[in-house]
Amino acid sequence: MRSESHPALIVIGGPTGVGKTDVAVELALRCSGEIISADSMQVYRQFQIGTAKPTPQQCREVPYHGVDLLEPNQTFHLGAFIEMADRLIAEITARGRQPLVVGGTGLYIKGLLEGVFESPPVDVALRKRLLERARTEGSSVLHAELARVDPAAAARISPNDPVRIVRALEVWEQTGRPISELWAEHRAAAGDATAESRYPFHLFVLHCERTILYERINRRVEAMFHAGLADEVRHLLAGGVSPDCHAFKALGYRHVLAWIEGRISERDAIAEMQKHTRHYAKRQLTWFRAMTGAQWIDVSTRPAADVAAEIFAHVNRQLPRTQAWFSARITGKKIFE
Repeated sequence: MRSESHPALIVIGGPTGVGKTDVAVELALRCSGEIISADSMQVYRQFQIGTAKPTPQQCREVPYHGVDLLEPNQTFHLGAFIEMADRLIAEITARGRQPLVVGGTGLYIKGLLEGVFESPPVDVALRKRLLERARTEGSSVLHAELARVDPAAAARISPNDPVRIVRALEVWEQTGRPISELWAEHRAAAGDATAESRYPFHLFVLHCERTILYERINRRVEAMFHAGLADEVRHLLAGGVSPDCHAFKALGYRHVLAWIEGRISERDAIAEMQKHTRHYAKRQLTWFRAMTGAQWIDVSTRPAADVAAEIFAHVNRQLPRTQAWFSARITGKKIFE
């Protein structure tokens, strides 16, 4: 249900490496904002370098929520994110401050804004069987099965995403219906995202020219290795973190692990991490293009402060004075001044 008691959310999405965090921090400083991370891997403690968490300096500049919440062996999912974000949005608003949702996990952003479609409850035995098959046969085998029964879902789900592949196959086996049909029904029931969303919102998707984005990704991966990503992985393993835990599925960690174990060279580990990160960025862009109501902002050659200023100006222009952008009823002060 749409929440009218909150100021409209500012949501910043986009592919990895595009500069979302820097823009969000600049914007939060302008609008008395607090940031809620919409990143499925930044919730895990100890996984610092490879998940590109905000720096300690950035966390000192603005309140940054949704990072370092769980131990690596714990699980996090869409429902848990929505529950956390709902609570944080209410708390931030009650303080008279502006909530900003920022991240590249499009599923989380979509779920927070549009809600989650109704699907059959989890069949524990069926899930266990499918996950075991994914482990022994490989997720690509299950992805091929999904492509036969639900090509639309298979086109949206990466062959390297066993969790979502298994869920799609679960729905098919339980109901005899493709999960893509349930997605479509949910979208039709929701109608226009900006009119029927759980919150009033302004969604900004940051993007840049592909060659520039890929170069940024390549440089960032190299910087992660220079910053000690391999030492971070060694520390995790020495501390008893299993390489089979969900947190180790974060981009790059399995490539570093392969290097540490001597299965590939450092150069190959860097190249593989760069390649997979570029592919992930492409999937992120595809996801955001399917979202209704997004305003795309090209950040190719622009500093974060300029992009934040554009978003700040856009929000002030678009929102009517009658909407709850002002917290005078709470604090007597404007959120935007």
